Amino acid sequence: MAIFPNPENAIKRADELVNIGQKQEALQMLHDLVTSRSFRSWQKPHEKIMFRYMELCVELRRGLFAKDGLIQYRNSCQQVNVSSFEEVTKHFLWLVTEKARSQADALEEEEEAFDVDELETDRSYLEVVTPWLKFSWEAYRTVLEISRNNSKLEALYAMTAHKAFEFCKQYKRTTEFRRLCEVIRNHLANLNKYGDQRDQPDLTVPESLELYLNTRFEQLNVATELGLWQKDLQLIASSVVLAALSVPPFGQTSHSASHSELENEKDHNLKMANLIDFNLEPKLEGRDMLSRASLLSELVLSCATQEVKDLYHLLEHEFQPLDLGSKVKPLLDRISKLGAKLSSAPSLPEVQLSQYVPSLEKLATLKLLQQNVFQMSKMYQTIRITYLAQMIPFFDFSVVEKISVDAVKNNFVAMKVDHVKGVVVFGNLVLDQGIELDCLRNPLAIFGETMSKVRAMLFPALSKASKLGDIVPNLEESVETEHKRLLARKSIIEKRKEEQERLQFEMEREEEQINLKLL
Repeated sequence: MAIFPNPENAIKRADELVNIGQKQEALQMLHDLVTSRSFRSWQKPHEKIMFRYMELCVELRRGLFAKDGLIQYRNSCQQVNVSSFEEVTKHFLWLVTEKARSQADALEEEEEAFDVDELETDRSYLEVVTPWLKFSWEAYRTVLEISRNNSKLEALYAMTAHKAFEFCKQYKRTTEFRRLCEVIRNHLANLNKYGDQRDQPDLTVPESLELYLNTRFEQLNVATELGLWQKDLQLIASSVVLAALSVPPFGQTSHSASHSELENEKDHNLKMANLIDFNLEPKLEGRDMLSRASLLSELVLSCATQEVKDLYHLLEHEFQPLDLGSKVKPLLDRISKLGAKLSSAPSLPEVQLSQYVPSLEKLATLKLLQQNVFQMSKMYQTIRITYLAQMIPFFDFSVVEKISVDAVKNNFVAMKVDHVKGVVVFGNLVLDQGIELDCLRNPLAIFGETMSKVRAMLFPALSKASKLGDIVPNLEESVETEHKRLLARKSIIEKRKEEQERLQFEMEREEEQINLKLL
């Protein structure tokens, strides 16, 4: 390797080699000089050598040579004059940008001058411009890797990221943009993971945070202009809509739970909190703050996919008890295939809509049963099991039966399955403070009328009685006596409870005194 005490001699020797057509030899000679031991201590003339070295790297498209030179020069400048490294790097990126632009402009001028057909234009673009675009992308990524997570190079890192975003937008390089987002995301992850290393940026400093936020906002703007964010927004919106739809239409607490039961549960929780000395923060009394209805009311469907919009309207607004299953099934099949990795969401790397399909199938089954309860109870009151099974294409009837059991327990539908007759019996739901089922109330009324007729036939004398006292003598006295007996029993039980509590309290007090004496 030649040794040049004067850096000017190195540049002169490189130019001589270039003039005789030996550019690769000139680059290799400067590479040996830049990576030599004498180049580790920074001097002002080194900057001029690096400028010439970068020019040869760009002219010959030698990305690895450029990376080696920048790493060596960063190490020599970092503690002495980091601005010199920034100037060399900016010059390198400017050379790369101008070279790619000049090649594209030259190709465009050639097309206009010679009226080249479209096929030939595409071939020329691939042969001439594409290699320079790849080299430009590698140059941006190289500078980002060299300047990452370095507090002294924060401004250079942000500037390079902005130039890389502009490059992707100008040449419509969507693939490179996704890779660029991944690179920046990994750099941030490593910064949070290894935050105790030397010269690490501190995002709590306002200047550093401002640089980072400006970079992220520019990334979002470019993603929107390239149409990538609208792809992400559609998936996220669809995921939110399906997640809200997947919430069961009935909660863990059934509708039949009275207000007194809810208050008793609340008092019990407060007592337990006081016993363990836990400060229970007051919560909003409204129990429907996060209900399914409130979630659905906040949805914005305009950004969701068309399949999700159609599914929402089918399940929430349309009444089609006979063919609901056949219309929902193809929509769910298409939704299960939707999903992709997101381009710029660090906390949510990907969205797969297939995860909501099982819950949506169950919801569609419940909606179908509910609509059939309303429709069939008005017309037929019963339906054959085989016919109902054909209407629900998602599950076997054994699974449908389990789903219907939960729905009946939570008073969502009123139905029962008669396997002996092979039919499903439907009834009407009347929602009030407590839920009353017409399908149970009507048979009981009929049973009562029938029993009255039987009693009249068996005891015609009793049926002629006009008062209840005539039928059962001394009824009022018997009722009063029974009432007093129950009150006395309740009083005895209360006294026993009080006595047990008193004894328990005395035992605890004695045990506490013994413990105090032992201390």
